[in-house]
Amino acid sequence: MNIARCLDALLDGAPEDIMINPEWIRGIHQRIAGELFPDWAGSFRHTDVQVGTHLPPQGFNVPIHVSNLCLDLAERMRHVSGLESIANLLAWVDWRFQWIHPFKDFNGRVGRILMAR
Repeated sequence: MNIARCLDALLDGAPEDIMINPEWIRGIHQRIAGELFPDWAGSFRHTDVQVGTHLPPQGFNVPIHVSNLCLDLAERMRHVSGLESIANLLAWVDWRFQWIHPFKDFNGRVGRILMAR
C-alpha cells in the first residue's frame, strides 16, 4: 500500500514540482519502509554490504554517491529526447541506483519509484 501511495502522489503531482535529491529519495524510503523499520527507514546505510558478488560503495561514501547520482540525473534529463533516449536513461538510473545500494533494504522498490518519476 505504501508503494501505491508513493506512486499515486507522483502521478497526481506536476513533474516540475518534484526535485530528485537525496532528501527526496530518503523520504520515499521512509514512506515505504517506515512502518516496518522505524529505526532506520529513510536513512542511508552506514555499513558496508555485499549484494551477490557486487560490493557497493562503502557506507560512509553513500551520501556522496547519491548526491552525484541526483546531479548527473538532472543533467541527463535535460538532454532526453525520443523513446530510445528515455529507455537508456531509465536503464542507467536503475543500474546506478542499484549499484550504489544506498539503503539496508528496499533498494529495488525505491529504485522503481525513482524510475517512475
